Amino acid sequence: MYPSSSAFLLLLIGCDNDKGVTVFNTPPEAEIISHGAGSEVFEGYAVEFRAALSDVNHDTEELTARWKVNGEEVCPFLPPEENGESVCVATINMGDEEVLVEVRDPENASGSTAILLNITPTEPPTASIVRPFENGVYYSDHLITFEGQISDEEDDVSELLYTWNSSLDGEVNINTSVQSDGSMLGSAYLTEGEHFVTLQVEDTTGKTATASKPPASCTGSWLR
Repeated sequence: MYPSSSAFLLLLIGCDNDKGVTVFNTPPEAEIISHGAGSEVFEGYAVEFRAALSDVNHDTEELTARWKVNGEEVCPFLPPEENGESVCVATINMGDEEVLVEVRDPENASGSTAILLNITPTEPPTASIVRPFENGVYYSDHLITFEGQISDEEDDVSELLYTWNSSLDGEVNINTSVQSDGSMLGSAYLTEGEHFVTLQVEDTTGKTATASKPPASCTGSWLR
């Protein structure tokens, strides 16, 4: 009887020890390294965000991460780059203060971190027309001078898009380039009639400005 009881007790102890072994999956972590809390970004511009991913249970390449701006997904779950960093490029507008990165491991455990940005509003570009002159008289068979000035507080003038337009002829094709000071000078023909001329400029954030001149009369031929 005694040997049987001893064997029975040892068997119970062995079973209890097996039940006590538990393996935990520690959630992965993400740290935003490109920006800190209160970092200044300009409204309307594309910003590159980067985060370092880590996990004590899995290799970094097994992780995926996504980014949200004010709760809206801007970059879906994707693996990190070779250096273990998750990268997301997103356009930040006024009101988009919170940026969050969420990391997930193969077992669907996840972790996240967020920062609040300081968003600086940007100004629209400016445009002005020097020539053609207001209420001037021009001739359809002679080149007409187009001269203007464009600028922007944040963008270089070489990054600005501009178009000349006529109320009669639509977009006017002028062979000219913008100088470093934002001035431009060129010439083009206009058809006979009364034209309302505009110069429109657009910056890299999509903001626009328009300058205009009152109607200029274009007659059919040069009076000799």
